[in-house]
Amino acid sequence: MSFERTPVEPKLLLDGRPRNRLLAALPPSELEYILTELELAVIPRGSILQDYYKKQDHVFFIESGLVSLQAKTNSDDPVEVGVLGRMGMVGAPVVLGTLDAPLRAVMLIPGEALMISAASLRAAMARTPILHDLLLGYTQAITVQNSQLVLCSSRHETEQRLARWLLLAHDWLKCDLIPVTHETLSNSLTVRRPSVTVAISNLKEAGAIHTDRGCITIASRPRLERLACGCYRVIRYEYARLLEKTLIVPG
Repeated sequence: MSFERTPVEPKLLLDGRPRNRLLAALPPSELEYILTELELAVIPRGSILQDYYKKQDHVFFIESGLVSLQAKTNSDDPVEVGVLGRMGMVGAPVVLGTLDAPLRAVMLIPGEALMISAASLRAAMARTPILHDLLLGYTQAITVQNSQLVLCSSRHETEQRLARWLLLAHDWLKCDLIPVTHETLSNSLTVRRPSVTVAISNLKEAGAIHTDRGCITIASRPRLERLACGCYRVIRYEYARLLEKTLIVPG
């Protein structure tokens, strides 16, 4: 992987702390220790941060942007089984003691990440029980998301699934404007593009979103939540439990 990388200094971070909610949960002394092992990477759209059954040499704590977690078989196109943002990380296999997994992580919306070598992260987890427990809790949250999206894809209408996807993107990006095309949404939801167009039109008529070329703006989050399926609340609750247990600073 070739990214623009910079050693991390507190002045490079927002208010001297990471935007990534997992790292921001660490006590100052533990954060200071791991910061010395991190590099700030600028990651373009389409970059592969984790690949199918490939050795995971680095872990990425997402600072901005959006990552699509994808599964596939030998004969099928990839299927999105998770969406990751500043509340997450790419590299759960490392946390669980392995170096590969049958999943690919692709940068869907460009952004930044704090990257650390797999060996350095394992050493930090062994040294710091707080970090160890935090990342195990995160793997639980992402597993719940993976499972819930399988259910969502088989049981719910495109409009409900689109509302759920936009709500998660809104949470992860912390921004009302989501730079995403119909084609990207079609791939993420595994539905035909005309179905996405109809679903977007319905959400617009309901006053939940506005659209412009290549982007969607959340116009009313309460309306979008009413139109989403219950899967969003299940996923969000699991992350909320993680945040509550680890006392992550709100924001």
